[in-house]
Amino acid sequence: MNPHRPKQLTLETFDAPITVQQRDDRLACPECSARLETVRVGSLEIERCTACHGIWFDVLEWDDARQLEGADRLEIGDARVGTAHDEHAGLHCPKCQTTPLTRLEVPQHAGLHIDKCPSCYGAFFDAGEFLEYRELTLVERLKKFWHIK
Repeated sequence: MNPHRPKQLTLETFDAPITVQQRDDRLACPECSARLETVRVGSLEIERCTACHGIWFDVLEWDDARQLEGADRLEIGDARVGTAHDEHAGLHCPKCQTTPLTRLEVPQHAGLHIDKCPSCYGAFFDAGEFLEYRELTLVERLKKFWHIK
């Protein structure tokens, strides 16, 4: 279990500011090798690249962040940059450092690929991919329209 992940995450409104701090351990972006910074929103901490603005999520944090109102503010990168990086191979986990990331298509989000670590289960989203991930799928839109849970 991830020691930094809260036991239960509550939905938050993003009235509180997003805080950004430099990491002491100098984690490197798996995409461009620039330094990752820690971005904290409420009880959620993620790592974001200072250059390409890709986002690293520890195990299941991307699902937690997806549910937060205003989480689109975490995404500051240009989707065109992310798309240009999408075909890169040979990426390694910034946490495990030597573990190669596996490129996976996100279920129910055709064409969206993320890079996931098979060891620590963290995931890297290129710039723009988190916003795409947050968009409702067709099934979710229909459920919302028909008020189905």
